[in-house]
Amino acid sequence: MSPAYDLILESNGRLITHTVEVADALEAWRLARARYPARIRGVVWRDPQQVHLDHPR
Repeated sequence: MSPAYDLILESNGRLITHTVEVADALEAWRLARARYPARIRGVVWRDPQQVHLDHPR
């Protein structure tokens, strides 16, 4: 399984995240720039040990 990264995107003046599984941070940035060139604001690694859902699904 590839590591997960959160893409931080701007949407209507708000920040949202979109999680992707890619090989590394460089690939996460490439994907973000290709899919969301005007909306990407950052990329962060998602630590599986630190994930806590605010609203369980």
